[in-house]
Amino acid sequence: MITTKDVTIEDGTDAGKTFIVKKMPLLRGDRWANRVALSLCKGGVDISGLTTTDDNGKLVFRGLLDMAGVVSVALKALGGVDDVTAQALLDEVLQDVRLRLPNGSERPLIIDTDVTSISTLWKLRIESIKVNLDFLTAGVTQ
Repeated sequence: MITTKDVTIEDGTDAGKTFIVKKMPLLRGDRWANRVALSLCKGGVDISGLTTTDDNGKLVFRGLLDMAGVVSVALKALGGVDDVTAQALLDEVLQDVRLRLPNGSERPLIIDTDVTSISTLWKLRIESIKVNLDFLTAGVTQ
């Protein structure tokens, strides 16, 4: 499982900056994932990619998605909830992003000054979703 990921911005106004995306602490990450899952249910998002049918015709949780599927499901889920809830979930994934300074040290992200491009902001959100929901790609043991 991924616990951190370096994200270096290649182009735009943030080119050359490196951000460190870290996994949320266990309980906060679990609560965040639960809120995303609940928004799936409330929003009526198609989760057919998460299930399959066994030999007896019973619907079972597949528990295995590629990372693109994880991000797609999470973003669809957020699209199914009200603006305030969705924005809170999107903002929360940025809480564990840090900026790598030129001397190699790091510090917490200050969004208003460290990020100057919307594309960078979304790249960091997507990478954080990947890091925090990577367990969905690992499968489920029965």
